[in-house]
Order: sequence, then structure tokens, then C-alpha cells
Amino acid sequence: MRAAIFRAMDNVFALDLDRADAEIWLTDEQSRLLSERAAARAAKNFARSDELREELLTLKIAVKDGPTGQEYEVIA
Repeated sequence: MRAAIFRAMDNVFALDLDRADAEIWLTDEQSRLLSERAAARAAKNFARSDELREELLTLKIAVKDGPTGQEYEVIA
């Protein structure tokens, strides 16, 4: 609930807090799923990785794979 309040304040005041430290916005479940997805990709279990990407999307986390590994963005 607190994260939602901070996001609303960020939108109103344009503080760009999401960019400053995106990790603070993640729930425990989102963090766990991101870790699980990174492990699935490392194990080359791409089917599971894709499942987790879709699950994270329902939790407002957009995941992309880049040259440095998994990248994510908290979406509104």
C-alpha cells in the first residue's frame, strides 16, 4: 500500500523515483519471481522463463533480456 502512495506522489510531483531506485518498488513476490526467472534462463529452461515473464507482466513488471542479462521495468 505504501508503494502505491509513493508512486502516486511520484506521478504528481514528477520526482522520477522509479528511475532512482526501482528495487524499492518491488514486492517480495516480484523479487522472488525475477530471481526464479534469472535462474531458469541460466539453466536454459526457456519455457519456464517465458512463463515467469508472463506472470511478472501481470504483476506490473516488464522483463527484457539484454546483453548484460535480465532487465526489468516497473510499469503503471
